[in-house]
Amino acid sequence: MEEKSLLHKVKNGDIDAFNALYTLYAPLLYNKCLKLLKDYEILNDLVQDTFLKIWHLRTEIDPEKGFRTFIFRIAENMVMDIFRRISRDKKLQEELWYNLVENSFHFNDHVIDKEKKMILEQAISQLSPRKKEIWILCKVNEKSYKEVAQQLGISVSSVSNQLVTAMKDIKDYIHKNYHNDYLMALTLLYLMKK
Repeated sequence: MEEKSLLHKVKNGDIDAFNALYTLYAPLLYNKCLKLLKDYEILNDLVQDTFLKIWHLRTEIDPEKGFRTFIFRIAENMVMDIFRRISRDKKLQEELWYNLVENSFHFNDHVIDKEKKMILEQAISQLSPRKKEIWILCKVNEKSYKEVAQQLGISVSSVSNQLVTAMKDIKDYIHKNYHNDYLMALTLLYLMKK
């Protein structure tokens, strides 16, 4: 079924058309948001909530305009709500930082805008020389803990411990120097992208 026809039917309350729309767009939404959240439980909730919101807003759907923009805008707003909640919830912050340690990210100019990159670089510059060296080897050069341990002549657990404390130091620096919750949430959002 053509998307425009599908959207007209959804707008008029057709549940079968809505299910077809879900089948069409849910995988795209999962792929886009997984890069940001890296947590399947939160991601599943987000996708379900996004489609629930679309159902409630179905009368506002304009079949003549791109639906992709509509659904992604709703999802992005929900992601920002999640990050605002995280910025106020200590336990969620710790889970987020744990995911940061577990999932490396790249210094990619297309992903991290100048302001967020500057904040991150300032935080990294405050690290001790050893932590900074390990951080760069693991997170920027994408070497494994084992490779870094061999290169530096230390144990794998030392590399892991140094990286965990480096993450804590970076987190503390951002908390201390950037009090704006929204700015911190945006920084964390960019840190989570791969």
